[in-house]
Amino acid sequence: MKHTKEQETELLKTTLLSVDSMNDGFGWSWNSWDTIEEGIWLHPDTLFDARKLLKYCRDTLGILTNESKGKLQIDDDQYNVNINLRTGQTLFAFCYGEHI
Repeated sequence: MKHTKEQETELLKTTLLSVDSMNDGFGWSWNSWDTIEEGIWLHPDTLFDARKLLKYCRDTLGILTNESKGKLQIDDDQYNVNINLRTGQTLFAFCYGEHI
């Protein structure tokens, strides 16, 4: 996404991760993750809004299908916005915190 220096202050630089989650008996935790794409600039209105983010993932990135509608949720842990199944299993994450 092309952006100006002024817009950069409004946008958040993210890294898209594919996450392998495992259930440890107490909940889901990340087993491993792989970088899909670095340097995805998103406006906070998109990154932190479930409908907008999931639509962006379907329409722009192509990482979700239409069949996923109603089956996913997002969770913000202050470093990542996780795309989870309703069970809590993380499929993808947009890393925007201190580790990028």
